[in-house]
Amino acid sequence: MKTKKMAVLVLDMNNDHVLNDNPFNSERLRTKIPKISAFLKKARSLEMPIVYVTDAHRSNDWVFSVKSMKPHAIDGTYGAEIINQLKPESDEYIVKKRRFSGFYGTDLDLYLGELGISRVVLVGGPTHVSVRYTAVDAYQLRYKVSVIKDCTDSPTEELYKSALNDMFFTERIESESFFAKYIP
Repeated sequence: MKTKKMAVLVLDMNNDHVLNDNPFNSERLRTKIPKISAFLKKARSLEMPIVYVTDAHRSNDWVFSVKSMKPHAIDGTYGAEIINQLKPESDEYIVKKRRFSGFYGTDLDLYLGELGISRVVLVGGPTHVSVRYTAVDAYQLRYKVSVIKDCTDSPTEELYKSALNDMFFTERIESESFFAKYIP
């Protein structure tokens, strides 16, 4: 498969999620930053499109009505910005989302369609929320889905493994194995 038919989706690697532990503890996800950075470097060298999909809520967003979901990643604030270690390059697209899935209520599907993408490759987190729901919608929109296991995580091992198991319809693969499989 040619890498031009694949796009990497970098999910919710914003300051609030990753550095401020808001709304989840992100200690485990922070340990994945070097792996994600290396994955993106390799993807860029192969000219794979990279799309940053990140929370950008309104301050009174409906999702904050859930007691466990305190306000975070308010659009236009430092908390909603992508972390410095993974800053997008000037030609990389940023999709702002207000719900769990990168597809729901955004132009992500339209953008990927314009590029002729048939496989989305998911990195970032949290795996039990953004990765899971973006993967579900991607699959339902007929994309092939790869979740890069060593570039995703959740607050606990239990949540992480449960989310991976729930995504039985995806390819769940380590980064080195992914590149070995798809790059001649």
